[in-house]
Amino acid sequence: MKTYMFVMPFCIALACKQSSFLPEGRKIPLGDSIGVITINLPPQYDTAFSFVHYEMGKDYLLYRYQPRTMSLNNSDRLTVYLSVDKSYDTAASIHQLFSKHEQLLIDTMMNINGNQFYIYGSKYQQDSFYLQTVEASTLRKGRTLTLLFEKRSPDADTSFIESSRNALLAMRIE
Repeated sequence: MKTYMFVMPFCIALACKQSSFLPEGRKIPLGDSIGVITINLPPQYDTAFSFVHYEMGKDYLLYRYQPRTMSLNNSDRLTVYLSVDKSYDTAASIHQLFSKHEQLLIDTMMNINGNQFYIYGSKYQQDSFYLQTVEASTLRKGRTLTLLFEKRSPDADTSFIESSRNALLAMRIE
């Protein structure tokens, strides 16, 4: 009985602790029967929108998640890129996307829930701000699918890469 008196308060405290990510995850439906991404995002990502973007000779459908209010000094967001034209997408085109990185902290491949992802993480200082990114790309039904986590702030966030990695590892594509 005495053991329960010590264990129960610990369990209650652990259960009451607020998670920095939404437990149910956000569902991001991808067009043209590509699938649905379910990913846990921080609760401050309360604004979502999508648009078409032209970059490096290709059209991409973008889904962006970010806080409703963002200061000029700080930004924190997730952008999901889905290429519109599948005829050009190969593993080599994924490597081309990441040739712009100046200081790579992560350069690896991971199998995340049955999908092979190329993952790149970088951090560099731009004026008086740090820009940190984690990008994960895969081919999905012949199209490039990229998730880009970005954080721009006056101080380097030591937990940014780890929290981005954890969100990726918990992600599902159905």
